Amino acid sequence: MDLNVTDRTTSPPPHIRPGILVVQATALHKSGLHVGIDTLRVYPMGVLVDITVRTAARPRDEWRSITAQLRADPGMGLTAWARHLPPDDVPAADLGVFPMAIFGDTEAWRLGYWICPLAPSGELVIGLSWPERNLTWSHQVDADRLRAAAEQSVVLWDAADPSPRPGHPL
Repeated sequence: MDLNVTDRTTSPPPHIRPGILVVQATALHKSGLHVGIDTLRVYPMGVLVDITVRTAARPRDEWRSITAQLRADPGMGLTAWARHLPPDDVPAADLGVFPMAIFGDTEAWRLGYWICPLAPSGELVIGLSWPERNLTWSHQVDADRLRAAAEQSVVLWDAADPSPRPGHPL
């Protein structure tokens, strides 16, 4: 599989099953609130990051406050960013970060972010900012680990093939 894909896409491709990279990084853990990244779903052209927010808050007002903050406009609520730190003297580059979806209930939320392109070398830095919770955090992932996970991805069908596939009638 060619891992030299450099074009930006705004979402993960449906015709590829991603490789999985376990990260288990904690951004915030205090006062009954936990924010972190558990796994990365890695594609040849990018990474799908799930930010997990867990709370022990039981008062409905606190739960509503957290939900509102997570759904706020970028820069107001929880926001993700990404940067490629190449090796040597090559300048760092910001990567495309596209919000995907928010899933949740009264105890946990999962926020998806698509980051592309895949960092070819060096480090991928994933950052979070949540002003209401005084959170500014970043975590580095080695690009070699990302590429190894991307090599485990599987192309399920040809993206250009319009023929029917199970579960997707024409």
